[in-house]
Amino acid sequence: MTRILLTGASGLLGINLAMTHKDDYAISGVVHSRPLELQGVEVFQADLLAPGALDALFAQTQPDWVIHAAALADLDACERDPGLAHLVNGELPREIALRARAHHARLLHVSTDAVFDGKQGNYNEQSEPSPPNAYARAKLAGEGAVLDAYPGAIVA
Repeated sequence: MTRILLTGASGLLGINLAMTHKDDYAISGVVHSRPLELQGVEVFQADLLAPGALDALFAQTQPDWVIHAAALADLDACERDPGLAHLVNGELPREIALRARAHHARLLHVSTDAVFDGKQGNYNEQSEPSPPNAYARAKLAGEGAVLDAYPGAIVA
């Protein structure tokens, strides 16, 4: 059975992915502060920024795929602390990408349409990003960091 390491498992996207696919894949869900109990999903509580946390997770779960859905998504919190927003949404994705690549795991990094300011509409992969706030700037940085560290990754 394909093993998936899912960060942000207790967030809206993460919990829906876990609930939908827990019978088809061996899902190891990572949560930070919001607990999750979901039958059929192995849950790990971890601070992904803590030294050694990512290495421990990869060693324990041995994923075939990593879905990185964790983020600091509170727009107000990102504006109050853009440094933390950049750390979580811009730098952490690189660290996850490096480990996924080293472990020969495929990576799906979840970004946001907020990297576009909404003025044009009908955006596609060739559209020029125009991030309007700290959250969007950090997520855009994360996209680039992932692709630099792991060119074979998927950024959605």
